Amino acid sequence: MDERTPAGEVLDLGVLGELDDGPDEPAPRRALSRRGLLLGGGGVALAGLGAVAVRTAQPPPPPPPPGPVTRSRLARPVAGVPREWQLFGVGTDVVVRLDLATSQVTRTRIPPLGSSQVFLVPGRRRLVVRPIDTPTGWLIRDDEPVAALPSSLAGVGPVLPGPDLDHVWIETRDRGRPSMALVNADGWGSLPLVVPVPEFATVGPLTDGAGGLLFEGVGGLFRIDPAGHLTLSNAIVLAVGRGDLLTLALAGGGIWRSRLQLRGGTTELLPVPIGPQLPHGVLAPDASAVVLYAVDERRRMTLTVVDLPDGGQRPVDVDITGVAGDGTVVWSPDGGRLFCLDADGRVRVVDPASGTTVDTLDLPPVRQLAARTDT
Repeated sequence: MDERTPAGEVLDLGVLGELDDGPDEPAPRRALSRRGLLLGGGGVALAGLGAVAVRTAQPPPPPPPPGPVTRSRLARPVAGVPREWQLFGVGTDVVVRLDLATSQVTRTRIPPLGSSQVFLVPGRRRLVVRPIDTPTGWLIRDDEPVAALPSSLAGVGPVLPGPDLDHVWIETRDRGRPSMALVNADGWGSLPLVVPVPEFATVGPLTDGAGGLLFEGVGGLFRIDPAGHLTLSNAIVLAVGRGDLLTLALAGGGIWRSRLQLRGGTTELLPVPIGPQLPHGVLAPDASAVVLYAVDERRRMTLTVVDLPDGGQRPVDVDITGVAGDGTVVWSPDGGRLFCLDADGRVRVVDPASGTTVDTLDLPPVRQLAARTDT
């Protein structure tokens, strides 16, 4: 019968030079057989492989955490934006600054923000970020890590842009009565200008886009200019631009009409009917068009571009449900682009002449936008 070596068995062929000792000779120490060498060597080899396997199975070290300030570039540049114009976005724990003319993106880490309203005010080489309901806020100087706001800007309440990049409006208390103070954003300089909040104001303050303030309430529309002068009109704010206002005003015969009030002082009644709405719309830099909030047939919150004064309309196919509010829409300086947030916090670039999205910027999700026209 043919005997076969079991599978996996190694034949012991002996060792070269191994003697067959006689019975009277003492048995020498047995030499290691070929089989022992093979098996022993195999064990060593397997042990070595095991050690290698253990080393390679260990997870790689985690990447270092991002620095307080990091820089990158947009995948695609945005044409037609002047070099001195910058767009800001604030997310849950990051502020991004976009130098669109060069495609540079600067990210600055900030402490996590809550869900309350946040005021975002660009200044000269800095940005103020302050929640409305907490005494803490943050100052982000260009290309520097985040810092706490100076004591002159700390507190609870709104902070709004002043007439230049060095001043902001903050809410204060004067003998228990709310007031607005125009202060230097660095906490130095002359004494602040303090003006009382109109007694019967129910809405505001809002920026008028030219360094002044707006309030609405019993009596109509209150407007405070950067010098502290108050004017009152029988109107309701529909949209705000760079000092231009689109209002619903009481005209002759007790009829409410849309009215365009330009920063130069001239006014124009418009044929297009626009009703009161919140959030307020955003006028183009030259007041030739306005972006208004609307609800489409799918019950989404979206935007509509309305030409002034004729009233031609173009829907913008961007879902802003859940993010609609101040800082959702920003016009480019020439009026040729709209930058708006969508429901996922992405920044969409929209052609206002057609209402179509021409680009989506590759940025982390943000919740609010603001622009700076000078440095």
